[in-house]
Amino acid sequence: MATATKSKAHHKHHKKSHEPASLKFPKVEHPFNWDSSTMRQVADPLADNVIAAINSGPDADVNTQQVNAILAHVTSNERIDPATLCQALPEAARAPLTEYLTKSLELPPDLDEEKLQQGETFFAEHGPTIVLLLMCKSMPECYAAKNASEVLAGTGLMSKCLKRRMVETGQFLIDAMSPGGLRPDGHGRGLYSAQKVRLMHAAIRYHVIHHTGYQDYATSGTPINQEDMIATLLSFSHLIIEGIAQLGIPCTAQEAEGYLYACNLMGYMLGVREELLPRSVAEARVAWQDITKREYEASQAGQELTAAMVDLLEATTPGTEFKPLPIRLMRYLAGDKVSDLVKVPPDGKSWRLLTKIATRLWLFIVRDLARKKKKYPLFKIVYGHFSLHLLNTLERTGLDGKPATFTIPDECRLQWGMAANAPVTSPPATPPAA
Repeated sequence: MATATKSKAHHKHHKKSHEPASLKFPKVEHPFNWDSSTMRQVADPLADNVIAAINSGPDADVNTQQVNAILAHVTSNERIDPATLCQALPEAARAPLTEYLTKSLELPPDLDEEKLQQGETFFAEHGPTIVLLLMCKSMPECYAAKNASEVLAGTGLMSKCLKRRMVETGQFLIDAMSPGGLRPDGHGRGLYSAQKVRLMHAAIRYHVIHHTGYQDYATSGTPINQEDMIATLLSFSHLIIEGIAQLGIPCTAQEAEGYLYACNLMGYMLGVREELLPRSVAEARVAWQDITKREYEASQAGQELTAAMVDLLEATTPGTEFKPLPIRLMRYLAGDKVSDLVKVPPDGKSWRLLTKIATRLWLFIVRDLARKKKKYPLFKIVYGHFSLHLLNTLERTGLDGKPATFTIPDECRLQWGMAANAPVTSPPATPPAA
Protein backbone atom coordinates (compact mmCIF):
# COMPACT_ATOMS: atom_id res chain seq x y z
CA MET A 1 0.00 0.00 0.00
CA ALA A 2 1.31 3.41 -0.95
CA THR A 3 2.80 5.51 1.83
CA ALA A 4 0.76 8.60 2.62
CA THR A 5 2.49 11.90 1.98
CA LYS A 6 2.84 14.48 4.70
CA SER A 7 1.97 17.33 2.37
CA LYS A 8 -1.54 18.53 3.22
CA ALA A 9 -2.03 20.13 -0.17
CA HIS A 10 -0.96 16.97 -1.94
CA HIS A 11 -3.03 14.79 0.36
CA LYS A 12 -6.12 16.81 -0.43
CA HIS A 13 -6.02 16.08 -4.15
CA HIS A 14 -3.99 12.91 -4.45
CA LYS A 15 -5.87 9.63 -4.63
CA LYS A 16 -3.84 7.11 -2.72
CA SER A 17 -3.32 3.59 -3.97
CA HIS A 18 -5.32 1.06 -2.00
CA GLU A 19 -3.94 -2.12 -3.52
CA PRO A 20 -3.55 -4.93 -0.96
CA ALA A 21 -0.07 -6.14 -0.21
CA SER A 22 -0.97 -9.63 -1.48
CA LEU A 23 -1.51 -8.35 -5.02
CA LYS A 24 1.57 -7.68 -7.13
CA PHE A 25 0.83 -5.55 -10.18
CA PRO A 26 3.78 -5.53 -12.61
CA LYS A 27 4.32 -2.47 -14.73
CA VAL A 28 3.14 -3.09 -18.27
CA GLU A 29 3.17 -1.06 -21.43
CA HIS A 30 -0.11 -0.07 -23.03
CA PRO A 31 -1.65 -3.54 -23.49
CA PHE A 32 -3.82 -2.88 -26.53
CA ASN A 33 -3.03 -2.09 -30.09
CA TRP A 34 -6.10 0.01 -30.78
CA ASP A 35 -6.66 3.49 -32.08
CA SER A 36 -9.02 5.33 -29.75
CA SER A 37 -10.46 7.50 -32.51
CA THR A 38 -11.30 4.34 -34.48
CA MET A 39 -12.84 2.44 -31.56
CA ARG A 40 -15.03 5.43 -30.75
CA GLN A 41 -16.63 5.03 -34.19
CA VAL A 42 -17.24 1.28 -33.88
CA ALA A 43 -20.39 -0.05 -32.21
CA ASP A 44 -21.94 -3.53 -32.38
CA PRO A 45 -22.97 -4.46 -35.95
CA LEU A 46 -24.62 -7.77 -35.01
CA ALA A 47 -27.09 -6.09 -32.64
CA ASP A 48 -27.36 -2.84 -34.63
CA ASN A 49 -28.51 -4.76 -37.73
CA VAL A 50 -31.47 -6.14 -35.76
CA ILE A 51 -32.64 -2.74 -34.55
CA ALA A 52 -32.20 -1.20 -38.01
CA ALA A 53 -34.27 -4.00 -39.57
CA ILE A 54 -37.04 -3.63 -37.00
CA ASN A 55 -37.31 0.09 -37.75
CA SER A 56 -36.95 -0.15 -41.52
CA GLY A 57 -40.57 -0.84 -42.47
CA PRO A 58 -43.94 0.81 -41.85
CA ASP A 59 -44.77 -1.56 -38.98
CA ALA A 60 -41.90 -0.61 -36.68
CA ASP A 61 -44.11 -0.40 -33.57
CA VAL A 62 -45.63 -3.83 -34.21
CA ASN A 63 -42.20 -5.31 -34.89
CA THR A 64 -40.89 -3.82 -31.64
CA GLN A 65 -43.74 -5.35 -29.64
CA GLN A 66 -43.09 -8.74 -31.22
CA VAL A 67 -39.37 -8.51 -30.50
CA ASN A 68 -40.11 -7.59 -26.88
CA ALA A 69 -42.29 -10.70 -26.62
CA ILE A 70 -39.47 -12.77 -28.09
CA LEU A 71 -36.98 -11.34 -25.59
CA ALA A 72 -39.36 -12.18 -22.75
CA HIS A 73 -39.05 -15.79 -23.90
CA VAL A 74 -35.29 -15.52 -24.27
CA THR A 75 -34.88 -14.41 -20.65
CA SER A 76 -37.34 -16.99 -19.28
CA ASN A 77 -36.39 -20.53 -18.37
CA GLU A 78 -38.09 -21.99 -21.42
CA ARG A 79 -35.81 -22.52 -24.39
CA ILE A 80 -37.29 -22.30 -27.88
CA ASP A 81 -35.42 -22.52 -31.18
CA PRO A 82 -34.65 -18.97 -32.48
CA ALA A 83 -36.12 -19.73 -35.91
CA THR A 84 -39.39 -20.76 -34.25
CA LEU A 85 -39.43 -17.69 -32.02
CA CYS A 86 -38.91 -15.34 -34.96
CA GLN A 87 -41.23 -16.93 -37.49
CA ALA A 88 -43.99 -14.30 -37.02
CA LEU A 89 -41.69 -11.39 -37.84
CA PRO A 90 -41.47 -9.88 -41.33
CA GLU A 91 -38.63 -11.42 -43.34
CA ALA A 92 -36.56 -8.21 -43.15
CA ALA A 93 -36.44 -8.46 -39.35
CA ARG A 94 -36.69 -12.25 -39.02
CA ALA A 95 -33.33 -13.11 -40.57
CA PRO A 96 -31.15 -10.66 -38.59
CA LEU A 97 -32.88 -11.46 -35.28
CA THR A 98 -32.58 -15.21 -35.82
CA GLU A 99 -28.90 -14.75 -36.63
CA TYR A 100 -28.45 -12.54 -33.56
CA LEU A 101 -30.14 -14.96 -31.16
CA THR A 102 -27.91 -17.76 -32.46
CA LYS A 103 -24.53 -16.02 -32.75
CA SER A 104 -24.81 -13.94 -29.57
CA LEU A 105 -24.86 -17.16 -27.52
CA GLU A 106 -21.56 -18.43 -28.94
CA LEU A 107 -18.89 -18.62 -26.24
CA PRO A 108 -15.20 -18.07 -27.06
CA PRO A 109 -13.57 -21.33 -28.22
CA ASP A 110 -10.73 -21.05 -25.69
CA LEU A 111 -12.98 -20.66 -22.63
CA ASP A 112 -11.00 -21.21 -19.41
CA GLU A 113 -13.41 -23.11 -17.16
CA GLU A 114 -11.13 -22.93 -14.13
CA LYS A 115 -10.74 -19.15 -14.23
CA LEU A 116 -14.46 -18.68 -14.84
CA GLN A 117 -15.22 -20.78 -11.77
CA GLN A 118 -12.78 -18.68 -9.73
CA GLY A 119 -14.60 -15.54 -10.81
CA GLU A 120 -18.00 -17.03 -9.97
CA THR A 121 -16.72 -18.06 -6.54
CA PHE A 122 -15.38 -14.55 -5.92
CA PHE A 123 -18.76 -13.02 -6.79
CA ALA A 124 -20.63 -15.55 -4.69
CA GLU A 125 -18.52 -14.53 -1.69
CA HIS A 126 -18.45 -10.76 -2.23
CA GLY A 127 -21.62 -10.10 -4.22
CA PRO A 128 -23.30 -7.64 -1.81
CA THR A 129 -20.09 -5.63 -1.46
CA ILE A 130 -19.66 -5.61 -5.25
CA VAL A 131 -23.15 -4.13 -5.63
CA LEU A 132 -22.28 -1.46 -3.08
CA LEU A 133 -19.04 -0.65 -4.90
CA LEU A 134 -20.89 -0.47 -8.20
CA MET A 135 -23.13 2.30 -6.88
CA CYS A 136 -20.60 4.19 -4.74
CA LYS A 137 -17.45 3.84 -6.89
CA SER A 138 -17.96 2.49 -10.41
CA MET A 139 -20.88 4.72 -11.41
CA PRO A 140 -19.37 8.02 -10.19
CA GLU A 141 -16.08 7.21 -11.94
CA CYS A 142 -17.98 6.43 -15.16
CA TYR A 143 -19.91 9.70 -14.86
CA ALA A 144 -16.61 11.59 -14.79
CA ALA A 145 -16.20 10.62 -18.47
CA LYS A 146 -17.76 13.59 -20.27
CA ASN A 147 -18.57 12.05 -23.66
CA ALA A 148 -20.29 8.92 -22.37
CA SER A 149 -22.19 10.85 -19.70
CA GLU A 150 -23.57 13.29 -22.22
CA VAL A 151 -24.95 10.44 -24.34
CA LEU A 152 -26.55 8.84 -21.27
CA ALA A 153 -28.03 12.13 -20.08
CA GLY A 154 -29.27 12.89 -23.58
CA THR A 155 -31.44 9.77 -23.60
CA GLY A 156 -32.98 10.67 -20.23
CA LEU A 157 -32.89 6.98 -19.37
CA MET A 158 -30.46 7.28 -16.47
CA SER A 159 -31.18 10.53 -14.66
CA LYS A 160 -34.98 10.18 -15.00
CA CYS A 161 -35.21 6.42 -14.47
CA LEU A 162 -32.10 5.76 -12.38
CA LYS A 163 -33.84 3.46 -9.93
CA ARG A 164 -35.06 1.22 -12.73
CA ARG A 165 -31.65 1.19 -14.44
CA MET A 166 -29.82 0.29 -11.23
CA VAL A 167 -32.30 -2.51 -10.53
CA GLU A 168 -31.80 -3.83 -14.06
CA THR A 169 -28.02 -3.47 -13.79
CA GLY A 170 -27.98 -5.25 -10.44
CA GLN A 171 -30.14 -8.07 -11.80
CA PHE A 172 -27.95 -8.46 -14.87
CA LEU A 173 -24.79 -8.58 -12.74
CA ILE A 174 -26.33 -11.27 -10.53
CA ASP A 175 -27.56 -13.21 -13.57
CA ALA A 176 -24.13 -13.13 -15.24
CA MET A 177 -21.75 -13.53 -12.33
CA SER A 178 -23.54 -16.01 -10.10
CA PRO A 179 -22.35 -19.62 -10.49
CA GLY A 180 -23.63 -21.06 -13.78
CA GLY A 181 -24.76 -17.70 -15.12
CA LEU A 182 -22.48 -17.71 -18.15
CA ARG A 183 -22.60 -21.44 -18.78
CA PRO A 184 -25.07 -23.14 -21.14
CA ASP A 185 -24.82 -26.23 -18.93
CA GLY A 186 -25.65 -24.08 -15.86
CA HIS A 187 -28.74 -21.95 -15.35
CA GLY A 188 -27.40 -19.70 -18.13
CA ARG A 189 -29.42 -16.63 -17.11
CA GLY A 190 -26.47 -14.34 -17.72
CA LEU A 191 -26.17 -15.45 -21.34
CA TYR A 192 -29.80 -14.68 -22.10
CA SER A 193 -29.81 -11.46 -20.07
CA ALA A 194 -26.76 -10.34 -22.07
CA GLN A 195 -28.72 -10.85 -25.29
CA LYS A 196 -31.42 -8.50 -24.01
CA VAL A 197 -29.01 -5.87 -22.69
CA ARG A 198 -27.01 -5.93 -25.91
CA LEU A 199 -30.13 -5.23 -27.97
CA MET A 200 -31.14 -2.50 -25.53
CA HIS A 201 -27.79 -0.78 -26.11
CA ALA A 202 -28.36 -1.01 -29.87
CA ALA A 203 -31.85 0.47 -29.45
CA ILE A 204 -30.42 3.40 -27.48
CA ARG A 205 -27.82 3.99 -30.19
CA TYR A 206 -30.53 4.00 -32.85
CA HIS A 207 -32.68 6.41 -30.82
CA VAL A 208 -29.83 8.84 -30.16
CA ILE A 209 -28.66 8.83 -33.79
CA HIS A 210 -32.07 9.05 -35.47
CA HIS A 211 -34.24 10.96 -33.00
CA THR A 212 -32.11 13.42 -31.03
CA GLY A 213 -30.22 15.26 -33.76
CA TYR A 214 -26.94 13.80 -32.53
CA GLN A 215 -24.01 15.04 -34.63
CA ASP A 216 -20.97 14.88 -32.34
CA TYR A 217 -19.25 11.97 -34.07
CA ALA A 218 -15.88 13.71 -34.39
CA THR A 219 -15.48 14.31 -30.63
CA SER A 220 -17.67 11.78 -28.84
CA GLY A 221 -17.91 9.08 -31.50
CA THR A 222 -20.81 6.72 -32.05
CA PRO A 223 -23.09 6.47 -28.99
CA ILE A 224 -22.19 3.51 -26.77
CA ASN A 225 -19.12 2.75 -28.87
CA GLN A 226 -16.48 0.08 -28.27
CA GLU A 227 -14.28 2.30 -26.12
CA ASP A 228 -17.24 3.32 -23.96
CA MET A 229 -18.20 -0.34 -23.66
CA ILE A 230 -14.75 -1.48 -22.55
CA ALA A 231 -14.56 1.44 -20.11
CA THR A 232 -17.89 0.40 -18.59
CA LEU A 233 -16.69 -3.19 -18.39
CA LEU A 234 -13.52 -2.07 -16.62
CA SER A 235 -15.70 -0.25 -14.08
CA PHE A 236 -17.30 -3.62 -13.32
CA SER A 237 -13.95 -5.42 -13.09
CA HIS A 238 -10.90 -3.23 -12.44
CA LEU A 239 -12.71 -0.68 -10.24
CA ILE A 240 -14.41 -3.42 -8.21
CA ILE A 241 -11.06 -5.13 -7.57
CA GLU A 242 -9.60 -1.76 -6.57
CA GLY A 243 -12.59 -1.04 -4.32
CA ILE A 244 -12.33 -4.42 -2.60
CA ALA A 245 -8.75 -3.48 -1.74
CA GLN A 246 -9.76 0.00 -0.56
CA LEU A 247 -12.17 -1.61 1.90
CA GLY A 248 -9.36 -3.79 3.20
CA ILE A 249 -11.05 -7.04 2.23
CA PRO A 250 -8.46 -9.81 1.66
CA CYS A 251 -8.13 -10.75 -2.00
CA THR A 252 -5.43 -12.85 -3.61
CA ALA A 253 -3.99 -12.18 -7.05
CA GLN A 254 -5.54 -15.44 -8.25
CA GLU A 255 -8.99 -14.37 -7.05
CA ALA A 256 -8.63 -10.99 -8.74
CA GLU A 257 -7.55 -12.55 -12.04
CA GLY A 258 -10.44 -15.01 -11.89
CA TYR A 259 -12.97 -12.24 -11.29
CA LEU A 260 -11.47 -10.20 -14.16
CA TYR A 261 -11.76 -13.22 -16.45
CA ALA A 262 -15.45 -13.72 -15.61
CA CYS A 263 -16.11 -10.02 -16.23
CA ASN A 264 -14.29 -10.25 -19.57
CA LEU A 265 -16.55 -13.12 -20.59
CA MET A 266 -19.56 -11.02 -19.60
CA GLY A 267 -18.21 -8.19 -21.80
CA TYR A 268 -17.58 -10.57 -24.69
CA MET A 269 -21.21 -11.69 -24.55
CA LEU A 270 -22.27 -8.03 -24.53
CA GLY A 271 -20.45 -7.37 -27.80
CA VAL A 272 -17.09 -6.00 -26.63
CA ARG A 273 -14.45 -6.91 -29.20
CA GLU A 274 -12.14 -9.64 -27.95
CA GLU A 275 -8.95 -7.72 -28.74
CA LEU A 276 -9.99 -4.97 -26.31
CA LEU A 277 -10.35 -7.28 -23.31
CA PRO A 278 -7.46 -6.98 -20.82
CA ARG A 279 -5.48 -10.16 -20.32
CA SER A 280 -4.54 -9.42 -16.71
CA VAL A 281 -5.38 -7.16 -13.78
CA ALA A 282 -2.24 -5.15 -14.56
CA GLU A 283 -3.40 -4.56 -18.15
CA ALA A 284 -6.87 -3.62 -16.92
CA ARG A 285 -5.37 -0.92 -14.71
CA VAL A 286 -3.28 0.50 -17.57
CA ALA A 287 -6.27 0.46 -19.92
CA TRP A 288 -8.44 2.30 -17.39
CA GLN A 289 -5.76 4.92 -16.81
CA ASP A 290 -5.32 5.41 -20.56
CA ILE A 291 -9.05 5.86 -21.21
CA THR A 292 -9.73 8.13 -18.25
CA LYS A 293 -6.71 10.31 -19.07
CA ARG A 294 -8.52 11.29 -22.27
CA GLU A 295 -12.14 11.06 -21.19
CA TYR A 296 -12.25 12.56 -17.69
CA GLU A 297 -13.68 16.06 -17.84
CA ALA A 298 -16.25 17.90 -15.76
CA SER A 299 -19.67 18.02 -17.39
CA GLN A 300 -23.17 19.01 -16.41
CA ALA A 301 -24.39 15.62 -17.59
CA GLY A 302 -21.98 13.74 -15.32
CA GLN A 303 -22.87 15.95 -12.38
CA GLU A 304 -26.62 15.45 -12.92
CA LEU A 305 -26.19 11.68 -13.15
CA THR A 306 -24.14 11.67 -9.94
CA ALA A 307 -26.68 13.86 -8.16
CA ALA A 308 -29.40 11.38 -9.14
CA MET A 309 -27.28 8.52 -7.77
CA VAL A 310 -26.68 10.40 -4.50
CA ASP A 311 -30.44 11.04 -4.17
CA LEU A 312 -31.14 7.35 -4.78
CA LEU A 313 -28.59 6.22 -2.20
CA GLU A 314 -29.82 8.70 0.42
CA ALA A 315 -33.44 7.68 -0.20
CA THR A 316 -32.56 4.03 0.43
CA THR A 317 -30.31 4.61 3.46
CA PRO A 318 -32.01 3.77 6.78
CA GLY A 319 -32.17 6.33 9.57
CA THR A 320 -31.46 10.05 9.47
CA GLU A 321 -28.12 9.61 11.20
CA PHE A 322 -26.85 7.39 8.37
CA LYS A 323 -27.90 9.65 5.48
CA PRO A 324 -24.38 11.11 4.98
CA LEU A 325 -22.82 7.62 4.80
CA PRO A 326 -23.25 7.01 1.02
CA ILE A 327 -21.70 10.39 0.15
CA ARG A 328 -18.77 9.83 2.50
CA LEU A 329 -18.24 6.35 1.10
CA MET A 330 -18.55 7.60 -2.49
CA ARG A 331 -15.95 10.32 -1.97
CA TYR A 332 -13.56 7.91 -0.25
CA LEU A 333 -13.88 5.21 -2.91
CA ALA A 334 -13.89 7.44 -6.00
CA GLY A 335 -11.29 9.84 -4.63
CA ASP A 336 -11.28 13.63 -4.45
CA LYS A 337 -10.35 14.21 -8.10
CA VAL A 338 -13.28 12.26 -9.52
CA SER A 339 -15.62 13.45 -6.76
CA ASP A 340 -14.84 17.07 -7.58
CA LEU A 341 -15.45 16.48 -11.31
CA VAL A 342 -18.92 15.04 -10.68
CA LYS A 343 -19.63 17.29 -7.68
CA VAL A 344 -19.97 14.74 -4.92
CA PRO A 345 -20.58 16.98 -1.88
CA PRO A 346 -17.27 17.63 -0.08
CA ASP A 347 -16.49 16.30 3.35
CA GLY A 348 -16.65 18.71 6.23
CA LYS A 349 -13.60 18.82 8.48
CA SER A 350 -15.24 16.67 11.15
CA TRP A 351 -16.48 14.09 8.65
CA ARG A 352 -13.10 14.00 6.92
CA LEU A 353 -11.33 13.33 10.22
CA LEU A 354 -13.90 10.72 11.26
CA THR A 355 -13.69 8.97 7.89
CA LYS A 356 -9.90 8.95 8.06
CA ILE A 357 -9.85 7.48 11.57
CA ALA A 358 -12.57 4.93 10.85
CA THR A 359 -10.92 3.82 7.61
CA ARG A 360 -7.51 3.33 9.20
CA LEU A 361 -9.05 1.44 12.12
CA TRP A 362 -11.04 -0.74 9.71
CA LEU A 363 -7.99 -1.56 7.58
CA PHE A 364 -5.88 -2.33 10.67
CA ILE A 365 -8.46 -4.76 12.11
CA VAL A 366 -9.23 -6.53 8.83
CA ARG A 367 -5.57 -6.93 7.87
CA ASP A 368 -4.72 -8.15 11.36
CA LEU A 369 -7.41 -10.80 11.01
CA ALA A 370 -6.10 -11.68 7.54
CA ARG A 371 -2.56 -12.08 8.86
CA LYS A 372 -3.88 -14.41 11.54
CA LYS A 373 -5.87 -16.26 8.85
CA LYS A 374 -9.12 -15.56 10.65
CA LYS A 375 -12.45 -14.86 9.03
CA TYR A 376 -14.16 -11.52 9.39
CA PRO A 377 -17.89 -12.37 9.53
CA LEU A 378 -18.83 -9.24 11.48
CA PHE A 379 -17.40 -6.93 8.82
CA LYS A 380 -18.93 -8.98 6.00
CA ILE A 381 -22.28 -8.70 7.75
CA VAL A 382 -21.95 -4.91 8.02
CA TYR A 383 -21.12 -4.43 4.33
CA GLY A 384 -23.46 -7.17 3.21
CA HIS A 385 -26.36 -5.87 5.30
CA PHE A 386 -26.00 -2.33 3.96
CA SER A 387 -25.71 -3.56 0.34
CA LEU A 388 -28.65 -5.94 0.59
CA HIS A 389 -30.67 -3.24 2.33
CA LEU A 390 -30.24 -1.08 -0.78
CA LEU A 391 -31.48 -3.90 -3.01
CA ASN A 392 -34.35 -4.82 -0.73
CA THR A 393 -35.46 -1.20 -0.43
CA LEU A 394 -35.57 -0.89 -4.21
CA GLU A 395 -37.70 -4.03 -4.30
CA ARG A 396 -40.13 -2.75 -1.68
CA THR A 397 -40.58 0.69 -3.19
CA GLY A 398 -41.30 -0.80 -6.63
CA LEU A 399 -40.87 0.64 -10.10
CA ASP A 400 -43.63 2.50 -11.92
CA GLY A 401 -46.22 1.01 -9.60
CA LYS A 402 -44.90 -2.53 -10.03
CA PRO A 403 -42.69 -4.47 -7.60
CA ALA A 404 -39.05 -4.79 -8.61
CA THR A 405 -37.94 -8.34 -7.91
CA PHE A 406 -34.48 -9.81 -7.92
CA THR A 407 -33.83 -13.38 -8.89
CA ILE A 408 -30.93 -14.43 -6.68
CA PRO A 409 -29.79 -18.07 -6.92
CA ASP A 410 -30.09 -19.96 -3.65
CA GLU A 411 -26.34 -20.64 -3.68
CA CYS A 412 -25.69 -16.88 -3.50
CA ARG A 413 -28.51 -16.19 -1.05
CA LEU A 414 -27.12 -18.71 1.42
CA GLN A 415 -23.57 -17.39 0.94
CA TRP A 416 -24.81 -13.84 1.64
CA GLY A 417 -26.73 -14.84 4.75
CA MET A 418 -30.18 -14.77 3.15
CA ALA A 419 -32.77 -17.50 3.53
CA ALA A 420 -33.36 -19.56 0.41
CA ASN A 421 -36.52 -18.60 -1.42
CA ALA A 422 -39.30 -21.09 -1.91
CA PRO A 423 -39.63 -22.09 -5.56
CA VAL A 424 -41.87 -19.71 -7.45
CA THR A 425 -43.38 -20.88 -10.70
CA SER A 426 -45.08 -18.70 -13.25
CA PRO A 427 -46.68 -19.60 -16.56
CA PRO A 428 -44.29 -19.19 -19.48
CA ALA A 429 -44.85 -16.28 -21.82
CA THR A 430 -46.83 -17.17 -24.92
CA PRO A 431 -44.65 -17.10 -28.04
CA PRO A 432 -45.70 -14.75 -30.83
CA ALA A 433 -48.35 -16.29 -33.02
CA ALA A 434 -47.24 -17.34 -36.46
